[in-house]
Order: sequence, then structure tokens, then C-alpha cells
Amino acid sequence: MSHRAFAKITGLGHALISYIVNGERSCPLNDLDDWIDILEIPSSEKASFKEAALLTHANEELREYIDGLHARIKRLEKK
Repeated sequence: MSHRAFAKITGLGHALISYIVNGERSCPLNDLDDWIDILEIPSSEKASFKEAALLTHANEELREYIDGLHARIKRLEKK
């Protein structure tokens, strides 16, 4: 789906969608569930999508901490 098409469906400007996709702006959290439906994100990927969107609103220190937790979980899963 193009940025323009997605913008039209969501009612947001296509420039804002481009900024979000390029990591220059954060996804509006109140629209997150609608975005998941519009993008037809599979159930198995919904939690990861939500986490990624939420993390765009977090400060760098928190993002790094959570990245560290994910790395730790992966190491523990390999054992």
C-alpha cells in the first residue's frame, strides 16, 4: 500500500505517514489498533508491531534498556 493510500484511509497527511515510516515522527498511539487492522498485520506479529510503535515514544535510555532485555531473552532461549 502506498503512503498516499494509507494516508487517505487513516485521514492523516501523506507527509506525516512518510515521516513516521522514515522514523522522523512517532505513530499516534491512539490510532495504533486501527493501523494494525488497515495494514492487515497477522496476529502473530501484532505484539511486535505495537511494541515497536510504543518504543518510538520512549527516550533513548529506555529503548536501549529494552533492546538489552530482548538480547538477554534470546541468549536464555538458546540455552
